[in-house]
Amino acid sequence: MRRFQKLLAIVLTIMMVVSLAPASMAANLSRSITRGIVWVDYDSYLNVRSGPGVNYSVSGRLEPDEWVTVLGMESDSEGVNWYHISSDDDVSGYVHSEYIQIEGENGIETPVDQEFEALLEEQNFPESYRSYLRSLHEEFPNWIFLAQHTDMDWDTAVTQESVLGRNLVYYTVTDSWKSFEEGAYDPVTKSWYGYDGEAWVCASKEVIAYFMDPRNFLDHTSIFQFAVLSYDEEMHTIEGVNHIVDGTFMDTSFTAYDGKTYTFAQAIMIAADEYEISPYYLASRILMEQGTTGSHLSSGAYPGFVGIYNYFNIGAYTANGHDAVHNGLTYAADNGSYHRPWNDELKCLLGGAQYLTEDYIQYGQDTMYLHKFDVLDGGDGYYDHQYMTSVQAPSAEAVALKSAYTDSMMDSPLVFRIPVFEDMPEVRVSRPTVASNGNNLLESMSINGKNVSSFDAYTYYYEMEIDPAAKNVEIGVKTNDSGAVVTGVGTVAIPEGEDGELKITVTASNGNTRTYTISVIKKAGATGEVVTDKDGETTVDVSRYPILSYGDSETSYVKILQNRLNELGYDCGTVDGLFYDGTEKAVIQFQEDHGLEADGYVGQATWKELFKKEEVQEPEQPEEPEQPEEPEQPEEPEQPEEPEQPTVDVSGYPLISYGSSNIEYVKKLQTRLNELGYNCGTVDGLFYGGTQSAVLKFQRDQGLVADGYVGQNTWKALYGAAAPEEPEEPKVPEEPEQPEEPEQPTVQPTVDVSKYPTISYGSGNTEYVKKLQTRLNELGYNCGTVDGLFYGGTQNAVLKFQRDQGLVADGYVGQNTWKALYKNVQTGEPEQPQQPTTPSTPTTPTVDVSGYPLIYQGSSGEYVKKLQTWLNQLGYNCGSVDGIFGSGTAASVRKFQNAAGLIADGWVGQNTWKALVQEIQ
Repeated sequence: MRRFQKLLAIVLTIMMVVSLAPASMAANLSRSITRGIVWVDYDSYLNVRSGPGVNYSVSGRLEPDEWVTVLGMESDSEGVNWYHISSDDDVSGYVHSEYIQIEGENGIETPVDQEFEALLEEQNFPESYRSYLRSLHEEFPNWIFLAQHTDMDWDTAVTQESVLGRNLVYYTVTDSWKSFEEGAYDPVTKSWYGYDGEAWVCASKEVIAYFMDPRNFLDHTSIFQFAVLSYDEEMHTIEGVNHIVDGTFMDTSFTAYDGKTYTFAQAIMIAADEYEISPYYLASRILMEQGTTGSHLSSGAYPGFVGIYNYFNIGAYTANGHDAVHNGLTYAADNGSYHRPWNDELKCLLGGAQYLTEDYIQYGQDTMYLHKFDVLDGGDGYYDHQYMTSVQAPSAEAVALKSAYTDSMMDSPLVFRIPVFEDMPEVRVSRPTVASNGNNLLESMSINGKNVSSFDAYTYYYEMEIDPAAKNVEIGVKTNDSGAVVTGVGTVAIPEGEDGELKITVTASNGNTRTYTISVIKKAGATGEVVTDKDGETTVDVSRYPILSYGDSETSYVKILQNRLNELGYDCGTVDGLFYDGTEKAVIQFQEDHGLEADGYVGQATWKELFKKEEVQEPEQPEEPEQPEEPEQPEEPEQPEEPEQPTVDVSGYPLISYGSSNIEYVKKLQTRLNELGYNCGTVDGLFYGGTQSAVLKFQRDQGLVADGYVGQNTWKALYGAAAPEEPEEPKVPEEPEQPEEPEQPTVQPTVDVSKYPTISYGSGNTEYVKKLQTRLNELGYNCGTVDGLFYGGTQNAVLKFQRDQGLVADGYVGQNTWKALYKNVQTGEPEQPQQPTTPSTPTTPTVDVSGYPLIYQGSSGEYVKKLQTWLNQLGYNCGSVDGIFGSGTAASVRKFQNAAGLIADGWVGQNTWKALVQEIQ
C-alpha cells in the first residue's frame, strides 16, 4: 500500500507540472515527420498489407531503397511491430518494422514541448528511449512515463534470464528463437527438450534480449506491459472489463457461494477493488492462462476435481509424477491461504487477485514486464520470482490489456513504469530473424581421416598425442547446422616447439561463435589419437550443471545423470528423466562408494566425480561380479547364474507404477505376478490396488526397494528369479487373510463396505476419502481436516491403523482395511485405538497447528515461510526463507520426515506440522 501511495504522489506531481503548462501546449506541438527507407535485398521487394499482420491482404509493394513516411506503429497479436506508412508514390498500408530503417535526426523534427523534455530529463531516460517516448507523447499527451532504474547491468540481466528453464518459447517458433545450449538441445536428434510438457522449449539468449529490451515495445499497444497494475476506481470500469471478456468463456454469469449471481466482469471488479489490483490486468491474465474458450483448470468439470477452479494456473506445473492440470487443481482444492479451496468462481477470482497483489505487486513487481522478468529486488532476490515462463507473455498480454481501453480512456493520464538498465546497447536489440540461428555446434570431428570416437558436441576441449616429427595434421569436421561456417580445419600446421593448441571456431548463421580446442602433446611414436579431457579433471564440462534431487523435473539433466549412472554400473533403471526412488538410490550408492556425502543431492562435487576422467575405465570393475562365470568348475557359482535365467529381454521395458496407462506392460506384469503366485487378480491392464499389493510383496521377497515402481531391477527379478515358482508357498500370502477373523462378529458392522472401492494416496474419490478420514478421526487416528484429499496426513493415519490391526501396512484402503475400520462399530470397542492419542500428551506445543494447511512443492506464502524457518532452525537447511516451496524445501522436508519416522513424501500436513512444532520446542 505504501508503494502505491508513493507512486500516486509521483504521478500527482507530474500531473501538476503538466497542468501548469499552457492550455494550448498540445496544440503547439509541431508533429514530427518520421521518414524511413525500405531495407530489403536488391532482388526482392517489400509487401504492404492492409492491416498490421501477415494475415492481412497485400495492398501494394515497395522497392528497395524507396522512401516512406511513417505515420504510426501498431503491434500484431504476437507483439510484432508494424509501421503504418505512406510512400512518395502514394502506396499506403502496413509493413513489418524490421524492414524500414528510420532516417537520422535530419528526418525528425525536434519537438517544441519543453515541459515534456524536462520530464524526460528528470526521469533520466537514456537518449535511445526518448525518440519513441516523444512519438507516444505526441499521440497521447496525457500519458505519464516513469523511468524504473534497475541499477542492474544489462548483460548480467540477460545472462541470468538465459539460465535454462527461466524463459521458454513454443516449439513451433523459428529456430533462431530456440536455445542451442547443452540441456536445451539434443544435437544427435536435432531436437529440443521439453521444459513444460513437450511443447515448450528453452528460448535463445538473443530472443530473450529482444523481449527484455523495453525500447522494442514503446508503441501504443506493446507499452501496456509497463502499465502500473494498481487499482484506480476512476480509470477502471466494468465496461473496460466487458471489452476484454466479450466473446470468451467469461462472457457469462454464475451463482457464487453467497447465493448471489454475478457476471464475470462484476466478480473481477469486486476482486480488483478488494485487493487494489487492476481489473483489466486480472481479466487479460486469465485469458492468457486459460485461452478464450477456457481449459480443464477453468471448467470446474475435471474428473476428480468437479467444482474446483484455478483461473490463474497457480501451482499448475508438472511435478511429483502428476501433470500441470492435476497439480494446479490439487492446489486449488486444498484448504489454505488465498480463499482456498477454490470450489466457487468468486472465491477463485478473489484468491487469484490476493495472490497477485501479495506475492508480486507488494514486492514491487507491479507491471506485467516485471511479472515476467524479475529484475527488481523487492526483498525476494532476482530472476526466480517470475509468474510465467513464456518469454513473449508480457507483449502478448499487452494486446489483451489494451483492448479494455476505449478511445476516451486512451486520452487519460495513464501511468507507465519503464525499466532502464545500466550499460544498455546504444540501439535497441534486433528481433532474431528466420534466416539465421545460433547453432554453432559440431556434429563430428576427424583427425587424419579417423573419427574422434570420444567426440561430444558440448565438449570443447580435447587432447591429442602426436609424434614430434609430424608437421601437419588433417582435421575434418561436420557442423550440426548447414549454415554454420568453420575455421581451423583442413591441413593444419602443428605448433613448433613444445606442446601447443589447435583452435576450431564455428560461427553460427547469426554470428555467434564457439571454439573447440585440441591440446597437442608431443610424444615419440604417438599415433595422433584424440581423447576428451576438461582441465585434466572431467570428461565433460559440468560447471553449469544444476543441483538435482528427488522429484526434480529438469528432464534433460536428469537423463544425463541416469545415463551416466547406468554407464558406471549404478543401475537406476529406465532413462526417463524422472528423479525418483531408483535414481536416488543409485545416486546415494555412488556417493557412498566415492566418499561423498550420501544425501542424494547431485551438486558440483557429485557431477565432477561422475564424469571424472579416471572413472571412465573404473566402472568396468562393477562388471567383476561376472567373475562367477569363470569358476564354472564348481557348480556353486552357478547360483549367481540363476538371475541370468530370464528368457525375456526386459531392457526396453518401461517404468510403470500405480495408475499407469501402459496397458500392454501392465498386463505382462500381472501375468508374470500370477505365474509366480503373487496373485493380483484379473489380467486387465489396470495397475491399481491388487496389482500394487502384489508388486510390493514381490519386491520385499526379492530384497528390492518396496516402492511399487516396476523398473529395470523389478522387471529383471520378475523374469530372472523363478524360485518363487517352485515353492507354491507364495500362496501363503493368502494367510494374511487371517485379519478377516475380526469379521467373526459379522453382526456388529452396521456399515456395508462390500462395495467400497480401493483408495490410496492421491485418490480423487473425494466421497470415500472423506468417509475414511471421518472414521480414522473417530478412532483416534488423527488425519486432520476431513477434506476428501488423500495425502500425507491421511496416508500416515492409514499406515498406523493398518499396523495396529495386523494388516499389510501398504497405505491401500481395500476390503480388509474397510472391514477393520468399521468392525464393532456399535459396541464402541474400537475406542481402545483411541490410546494412540496418549502419545498426544505432548500437548506442550504452544503453537496450535490444527488450522495449518497442507502445503507441498509449488505452494507459496506465509505457511511456507514458517516451514522454512523451522527447518533451518532444526538444521535441515532449505536455503532462503522466501515463502516459495521449491525442490530444495521439498528435499529438506523429506529428510525431516525420515528422521521423524513419518512417510517421506515431501507433503506437509498435520502430522508433519506437529512433529516440527514438537522438535522446535
